[in-house]
This record gives sequence, structure tokens and C-alpha cells, in this order.
Amino acid sequence: MLEIQLQGIPASPGIAMGPVLCFNNKEPEREQSSISKEDVSAEVARVEDALKKSEHELQKIKRTAMQRLGVAGSMIFEAQVMMLLDPSLLHAITQTIESQLLDAESAVTKEFARMETPLLTAKDSLLRERAGDIVDLRQRVIRNLQHEHILSRFEGEAVIVAEKLSPADAVVLSKSHVLAFVMDGGGLTSHAVILARSLNIPAVIGVRSASVSSEHGSYIIVDGDAGSVVINPSEETKKLYNEKLNRMRIFSERLSSIASLPATTFDNRHITLAANLDRETEIPIARRAGAEGIGLVRSETMLLHRSDIPGEQEQYVYYKTLAERMHPHWVTIRVFDIGADKIIAAFPEQEQNPALGNRGIRLLLENENIFIPQMRAIIRASLHRNVRILLPMVSSLEEVWQVRETSECVKRELRAEGELFDEHIPIGVMIEVPSAALIARDLANEADFLSIGTNDLTQYTLAVDRTNENTANLYEEFHPAVIRLIKEIIDAGHREEAIVSVCGELAGNPLATVLLVGLGVDELSVATPRLLPVKNAIRNLAMSDAERVARAVLTLHTASDVRAFLNNWRSEHEARMPTDVE
Repeated sequence: MLEIQLQGIPASPGIAMGPVLCFNNKEPEREQSSISKEDVSAEVARVEDALKKSEHELQKIKRTAMQRLGVAGSMIFEAQVMMLLDPSLLHAITQTIESQLLDAESAVTKEFARMETPLLTAKDSLLRERAGDIVDLRQRVIRNLQHEHILSRFEGEAVIVAEKLSPADAVVLSKSHVLAFVMDGGGLTSHAVILARSLNIPAVIGVRSASVSSEHGSYIIVDGDAGSVVINPSEETKKLYNEKLNRMRIFSERLSSIASLPATTFDNRHITLAANLDRETEIPIARRAGAEGIGLVRSETMLLHRSDIPGEQEQYVYYKTLAERMHPHWVTIRVFDIGADKIIAAFPEQEQNPALGNRGIRLLLENENIFIPQMRAIIRASLHRNVRILLPMVSSLEEVWQVRETSECVKRELRAEGELFDEHIPIGVMIEVPSAALIARDLANEADFLSIGTNDLTQYTLAVDRTNENTANLYEEFHPAVIRLIKEIIDAGHREEAIVSVCGELAGNPLATVLLVGLGVDELSVATPRLLPVKNAIRNLAMSDAERVARAVLTLHTASDVRAFLNNWRSEHEARMPTDVE
């Protein structure tokens, strides 16, 4: 059989090879069906039974997710359970059956369509992806109405190839030996992709013809780092990937030997290496890898899949726990970064252009009922003097001044209440939009530290939505414009004696380590799986070499030139230098 090479979007890192399992979770098409008045009670009873069965299934999936992913991962299914238990859902379906004399399947389809349509037709790609969660729930209820089941377990090991996967599919299938996921569609922020990353399962999305080109049982190679898929690979291709996979395994095993060593260059330049945190369960992993703190706590994960905002006390307990478990290292809590690609139930309103709308710090400053309780919770949790506050999506000095004023008001209140806290709790600014980059020196003068969020900085600088599969190939973190902006931000911060960190995905790319160190960054905050690879890259650098690389890169004109230069330098450097990990 001929080798077929396909390119998609890398969604979850790693390489996997094995047999294909073609997964079909599509709902069979059926026409709307009418009933007589005498059948109404029976159809309502069918709906009640299907909702109960669906809720029971989701409770089981939720427990599995809790065991494998912690509370944050299980909340996806908690939201679906709450929707099924909402009396208004059954009431609406029952009314449709009674008033329009439709059978159970037609009434369920009609009611869920009412919820899906606003999301499916939204301009924002993330909102469209969230519609998939409602579609998944509808399909589950329909399957239970018809007593149908889809694949949930399989023998042996397999690469799952599908048009799409729901989060429930990802969790249920992961109980068997899943090697990788390949999807025709999907987005980087879809729940299935997020779960794949959390489960450490390689995944490639946006491989438009994967499900058509694959046959059940055929051999496939999935490269979640490069976003490539090879169906029916030749023996030569298999050998190349086996060699690459073997090198990766050896490298991963030996990385553990440097966990307790500092992130210091050959010539004693220390780079603070911290972890990005989505959930508390990642702290032991971060500490084992030698993280020197948490450079980014995404506090908005507390808001996902719930209809309310957690109160001050609930937040305080969470932040205090993080601070105590990481002490004496810093814990940097980013205040709720809501809006654009972070949609929560408490703010369901849609905007014409969410990415340029009311999001981040501007949304919080307009909603003091949310912002002040969070500031109180964070400041109360700062008793051990290892908590920092980070402000997302800052675009002007006025926003920092307003936050400072709010902070002082909160401190006065807490003093009056007899609360103890860090009187000098640091407040930092995220540099994510070009306006902030251009006034970075002014912001550094007002803030205690700067943190460069390269994900948003890249997409706003290049006018590219990285979650849109039609433009994702244009998202280029090594674009010269982005690199030059990073250099200007670092220099501006240092002129005001502010610490400058990088917390976006670029920070976790070992290819970029030499460049970022050479540009003068003080801290790198990365996803926990990237801590040891980045530490290894730092420990095998000389500051003088890194500065030479940075100077050379700043003269280049295209992203491909930058990547080629860094790859060539790494190859030459590894050939001539002894490393901690070989």
C-alpha cells in the first residue's frame, strides 16, 4: 500500500505508532416524527428514562476524569450533569412533545438545537467549539432513547482516528490503550484536545482527510510535535520514526537526573525556571522537576463549567493552599482572564469581535463585584510573602493605576478587619498586546515585574487567530516582529530595574531557550512537562553564546530564517559541547 503523508495542527506532543481504530460517533440522520395524543405520556417517560441513563453515564465518566485529571478536568462533565438535572430541560422537552405532538427524539433534537444554534453560528471559533459540548449531550440522550451504544472499550492498543471527538469520548477511550488521537477537525482549545494534553496522549487535529484516508487496522504514525500523520508508512519511514522515538525515550529518562540542579548557564547566569499552573494537582510534578515557583496560576480555571463566580473564601482557600505548598517559592496568581477565548457561564453575552472586546483587566475593572473579592482573597493569601499578582491584557497605564488604587482600598479594609497580609505584595503586568509592548518602560515603572505572554502577543501582532484552523498555519512565534518586540520589552523592563519573565508557549520550546536567554530574560515559566527539557537547554548554554545567537537572530527577516538558524546552531552546539543529558 502507498504511504500517505498528511499535515495537521500539533495539538498534544509526543510520537505514537500503531494500528488505526476508526471511531464513528456520528448520530444517525432521522426525520422528525409525529405522534398521537395517546402517545404523549409514553414519550415523556422515554425522555425521563434517557435523561436518567445519560446522567448515570456522565457520573461514571466524571469519576474517571476525577481520578485521571483532578477536579478541573472533571468539571467539564459536572456541567453536563447539571444541565441534565435542570428541571427546565425536561419541562421544555415535555412541552414540545405535548404542544407539537412530536416523538421523544424529535423533541430532544429541537430543544438542544435551540441551545446549540447561537453557539454554532457565533463568529468566535471558541464559542463554536463549546457548542460541541451541547451536541455531545444531545447525541448521548438520543442514543439512550434508541438504546444504542458507541465503542467504549477495545482490546490491544490503537490510534483513534475520527472526524471529531467529544471530551467524553477522549476520557472513555483512554481507559483502553490509546496511543494517539487524530481528528479531521477540531481546535486547539476544544475540550477533547485539552484532555488529550492532560492525559499525555499525542494528538493531531485539522487533518482534513484523515478519517477518509484511514482504514481500520492499517498502520499509522502520529507526530504530535510536528503535526504530521503518516498512513501506511514505508519500512524506511518506520525506521526513522522508531529511531526518533527511541532518542526521545532515552532523553526523557535521563532528564530526571538534573531535576535538583539549578537552571544555570555554564558561565553562572541563573535563569529562574517556574511552572505554569492550571490545577493544584500539578504542584507535585512541578516540585519534582525543580520548579523555582509558579510563574502563572490561571485562576480563571476556577470559573470553567460553573454558572457562578466562586466567593472570596473559596478563592482564598485555593490561593492559600498554593502558596503554602510552594513556599518559599513565588506563586504568581493571574487575576481572572475572562473574555475572548475564555468564555464562562457567568458572562454568556456574545460580542461582535470578542478578541478585541471586553476581556482581561478591562472586564474586571468594570465588574468590581468580581474583581474586589478576588483581590481580597489573593492579598489575604499573601501572609507568607510569596504571592504575586499578575494583570492580564493590560493596554494602558490607566489600568495599572486603577488596580493600584483598588489594591490600596482592599488593604485598608483588611487592616481594619485585623487581617495580616504582605503589605508589599508585588503586582505585575502581562505584556500581550502591541500597545503594552510599546509602553513597556512606562508599565515597568508602575509595576513590580513584567510577564510576556507570547501566545497573545504573537496573535495580536500578526493579526492571526491561532485557534482558527484556517489561519493557524500563519501563527508563527518565531516571526521577526515578535522576536524584536520581546527584545524591546526586556530592555525596557531592565531600564526600570524590573524583572522580566516569559510565560507563553515560546518559553517552553527548548529551541527558543538560547534565544530568550540571549535576549536577556530573567525568568521562564513553562508547562510542567517542559520544565526539565528547558532546564537542560539552559544548563548546556554559555551566556556569551546565547547573546551572539540573539544578536544574529535580530538581523533575520523571516520566521523560516529564524527557525533554520536556531536549528543549525543547536545541531552544531550539541555536536561540539558535552551536555548534562546525552
